[in-house]
Amino acid sequence: GATLVLGPGLHDAAAIVARDHAARVGAQVVTARPEGIDRELGPGYQQRNFATARAVVEAYLGALEPRAVREVAEHFAMPARFEQIATEPVTILDGAHNPAGARALADALTDAGFGTGGVAVMSVLGDKDAAGMARALAPHIERFIVCDCGSPRVMAPAQLAATIEDALPDGHFASIVDDPATALATARVTAGPKGFVVICGTLALAHALRPYRPAAHEPPSAAPGRGPSAPPP
Repeated sequence: GATLVLGPGLHDAAAIVARDHAARVGAQVVTARPEGIDRELGPGYQQRNFATARAVVEAYLGALEPRAVREVAEHFAMPARFEQIATEPVTILDGAHNPAGARALADALTDAGFGTGGVAVMSVLGDKDAAGMARALAPHIERFIVCDCGSPRVMAPAQLAATIEDALPDGHFASIVDDPATALATARVTAGPKGFVVICGTLALAHALRPYRPAAHEPPSAAPGRGPSAPPP
């Protein structure tokens, strides 16, 4: 028979709907539960995703060898998902492109020990809720440097800057640097070696700015001196 795997932390209302549908079609329901090994993967959303993927594989193959699961976890890396690409300042690349993703990114920053006063490099597609994303990131980000990711669907940087400033209280700023690479260089200088920079808003921007190298397994941390070295200017 069929099996429905529910991710951990699913909203109660969504879980009720899912279980009701499973009962109507005669499907078994399995709820993924994060284990100790999942917590080594970094931010909470990656832990939940890994736990869900593990539950799906177990639904097909049965119980997994713990050593095999640990080996996968130890080598797990996902480009542009809370990925540290430089230090001094710590520079994090994340594909968050809607308010839910921005909230997950903000939670990850909190869990990793990042405080306030960060700088974001941001480009957003025209059909996305840029104001909602800015509000989600505001507890950590003070200055937004907006650019043009090159997508034909991109929101004009001037419109994005105005949207961000209208959405946020005094003390938050948005400036325009059209070219993504120049925007990132500007953000890194603005943040200073002890600050932090977040690149987000669309995967098109992540593609434009991500260095061409394998993703690092070690998740970002506010502690200095961790992660890959800064790329050359």
